[in-house]
Amino acid sequence: MEQIHLTPMNDRLAEQDQQRMLALLREGPGTVPELAIRLRMTVARTNFLMQVLVRKGLVWAHRHVSCGQGRQIELWEIRQDS
Repeated sequence: MEQIHLTPMNDRLAEQDQQRMLALLREGPGTVPELAIRLRMTVARTNFLMQVLVRKGLVWAHRHVSCGQGRQIELWEIRQDS
């Protein structure tokens, strides 16, 4: 996987957004599209930051939900062992 280098300002913003995501996930599991809406971020940014949280070992998706088109979407939640 290609590593992305962030500037200090972008790094701070990414960390703030990750903390906002974790705060929502403490309330209960959610999908990336649901979190994106609640956080007022794009789905692409939310998905990118979710993958950062996965690499940090803070979240996981052991369940899936069906979307309107019959596809499975990952249901993310806080790792209990973190």
